[in-house]
Amino acid sequence: MSGLISCDIETAINAAMHFGEDQAVLFCGPHGVGKSEAIYQIAAALRDDLYRDEAVCVTVGNLLKNEGKMGDLVRSNGGKWHYDFGLPVIERRLSQMSEGELTGIPRVQENELLRRETTRFTQMDFLSIAYEYPVVLFFDEINRAFTSLRQGTFQIADSKIFLGNKLHQRARVFVAANIGPLYQAEDFDIAEFSRYATFLINYNSEAWVKWATRSTSGVHQLVTDFISKDTNALYVDGTNFQPNNKYPDPRAWTRLGRLLTQKDQMGVLPHFIDSPMLMFVASAMVGQEEGQRFAAYCKENAFYFGVKDILNSWPEISKRLPNKRSDENRRRLIIMELFHKVQKCYDELDVDFLTESDPAKINNFKTFLSEVPSELIATLAMLALKANSSSNEKIKNTKRNQNTLMVQAYTHIVNLTKNALKA
Repeated sequence: MSGLISCDIETAINAAMHFGEDQAVLFCGPHGVGKSEAIYQIAAALRDDLYRDEAVCVTVGNLLKNEGKMGDLVRSNGGKWHYDFGLPVIERRLSQMSEGELTGIPRVQENELLRRETTRFTQMDFLSIAYEYPVVLFFDEINRAFTSLRQGTFQIADSKIFLGNKLHQRARVFVAANIGPLYQAEDFDIAEFSRYATFLINYNSEAWVKWATRSTSGVHQLVTDFISKDTNALYVDGTNFQPNNKYPDPRAWTRLGRLLTQKDQMGVLPHFIDSPMLMFVASAMVGQEEGQRFAAYCKENAFYFGVKDILNSWPEISKRLPNKRSDENRRRLIIMELFHKVQKCYDELDVDFLTESDPAKINNFKTFLSEVPSELIATLAMLALKANSSSNEKIKNTKRNQNTLMVQAYTHIVNLTKNALKA
């Protein structure tokens, strides 16, 4: 689209972080690309010293308790906001609002200075929060809203003022919209665009996989591995859309990945994958074609062993893995899958894992490492070194005990790395 800078979601996030609080930002692009998710990530990365004040955090927590995702965060912290949460996001979907839900309700009052009755609008509570506290005020689907609502956001975006009330000095304004011929939405005019720093965000499989593989995304590895192997599965090009069909997009895959993570945490993922339900659930979320392919992929590639299994019973597990020459590649894939789980324990400094002191379990772990491809051992050596130099107090205490997995395995990993280099 001419005149708009086009980029992937990660680039848009990084660029938007450079703007000050007086610059309104517009993220536009196709559905499911991650516009809303990006705005929440930006808000979480920002900090304001006002939220170091305990009393402020208590008050803001009470104000946000019914405010969607922010309410969930507040409840996770005993009903209070916290400095490390970043800036609160006050989100409203303009396509679902009437004019009165932005302007408030008119009220007649006696104006002593003018010596006559005048009309004043009572302020909506969500805007009142933005007047008093540094927040991210997020208007979604602006180009599906009534014209009067879009005009109402003009002044907010331009000068952070609405009906004579000014947003908090350090409040920020973000807006999101779907644009293009595929959507039943109004175009932006020149004056509207001029008020925003505008990014046209495009689907990008590599950027999405990079984000989704982070532990904070909550997306299960089965989904990220599937997309990594077939990046075209993440989304369908807009020119190929047909009416009344379900198609995959990053949002749908994210939600499916988080569903699998929940099933995994509940201990029911193996049963779910073995049942016909996975195909139906996946197809409902990402479309029939990709849903069927993903279900088949899971049945072929889901390995139900974890780090605890390595520690508890690796010799028995090793015997159960494919061991014929024709199955050599599949065995390697399973071991690599398990290695990535071990890698995650080191990367996230899993204290329970690193402080394991049972000699039999530590020996099982060493035996497992002997089957890991040599090119991966060097990577693990770097993570093991990082863990050993961690400032985490529990990790420091662990290093004093020579019988823990962290200490015992480190020496073994270093020796394996040396042998690999000699070879």
